[in-house]
Amino acid sequence: MTDLKAPDLTELEQLCDFAQTRLEQLNGDTGFDDLDEDPPSEWEWGCLHKTRAWLEKLKNLTPQQEIDLALEVLKKHQSNPRIRTFLDLSTGHLTEETRLRWANGEFDKVLTYVASPYGWWLWTGSEEGLMQQVPSDIHAVVAYARNFGCDWINFDRDAAYVNDLPVYE
Repeated sequence: MTDLKAPDLTELEQLCDFAQTRLEQLNGDTGFDDLDEDPPSEWEWGCLHKTRAWLEKLKNLTPQQEIDLALEVLKKHQSNPRIRTFLDLSTGHLTEETRLRWANGEFDKVLTYVASPYGWWLWTGSEEGLMQQVPSDIHAVVAYARNFGCDWINFDRDAAYVNDLPVYE
């Protein structure tokens, strides 16, 4: 199953074209009418029309809508223990004071994290009671990540900023 690749939009369109041609043949709408099969049902035509409508929507997705769709798919599969998601986030979303306190180990008993050469990996599953002991900038990014179903946040000094969160540097 690992060699199975998802079709791109062009391939989906070709499949729709093939299905439409076949349905037209079965319906007798083409010169090729020597088939001994029943004409296509309303359900079969309906499937084709629904697929074409879905394909058109996919073609017209904005980049943000593509991200939203991907997030919905990930959320659907979050119950699978092998799938973990993370938010890649600039350390600039943390105040300088918070970054210094974190680097000095002040959150060691409150947060589950791993230091990296460029920041931290923070687990978003800390209990709410513990989260009350961290500064509001950490609390805000954890809430933001949880909203997207992310298990971890990769605070990285080279990561991009997120428009929905304050930037402190």
